[in-house]
Amino acid sequence: MYYIGISGWNYDDFNGIFYPDDLKERDRLEFYTQKFNAVEINASFYRIFKKVVFENWYKRTPEDFVFTAKLNRQFTHKGGLKYDENLCEWFFDAISGLKEKLKVILIQLPPRLKFNKNEFLKFIKRIVKYTDKKFAIEPRNESWFKKEVYSILKDYNIALCLANTGGRYPEVCKKTADFSYTRLHGPKELYASQYSLSQLKEYKKKIDELKCKENYIFFDNTAYGYAVKNAFQFQKLVKNVAY
Repeated sequence: MYYIGISGWNYDDFNGIFYPDDLKERDRLEFYTQKFNAVEINASFYRIFKKVVFENWYKRTPEDFVFTAKLNRQFTHKGGLKYDENLCEWFFDAISGLKEKLKVILIQLPPRLKFNKNEFLKFIKRIVKYTDKKFAIEPRNESWFKKEVYSILKDYNIALCLANTGGRYPEVCKKTADFSYTRLHGPKELYASQYSLSQLKEYKKKIDELKCKENYIFFDNTAYGYAVKNAFQFQKLVKNVAY
């Protein structure tokens, strides 16, 4: 099964390209769900919304629609992998408002953060206790791309994110879980460049070779509506494939 979407839905750049010019901002989510079966909540990285916000999104989306959400940056970008009991309770209680529609929580790491086995294991063992959702991880430091890390990810069924950043950060396609997670940020300029059809076909091939039952693909090249066009193109590539 392919879950294809965009890293967020509330973008003014999509007006006139994806959203009708007369569509009100409050109606964007409903319109989005008519075109895509999944969305990645990128905003949860920057702020922790109240539970009622997630509950509202749950109510406004179809039964078969799915969400993924980025772990808040206070866990990862404020001085290493940070475990704080109050922060965990706050964040995981809030996103529980999405109920069964929330499928994956993405852990994005900063480029400066190097792999430390003890710290990583301690962090993972603690946060997995707060939820039954799956995790994916997007490291951006070369020290994470080695067998030792892959082994730990497999033990906890954490998907190594296949992330394209136009060469800015490492890009590795490796199966470490029973699902795959792909983020496409832009082939040249981050967030502001468009993938060619041949590039999209290559990513589909890589994902297919992982042989996962569930595959999450999100486009983060949101400037100028590039993500919308590329997501539609990717939909067509998998439309006639039975999963």
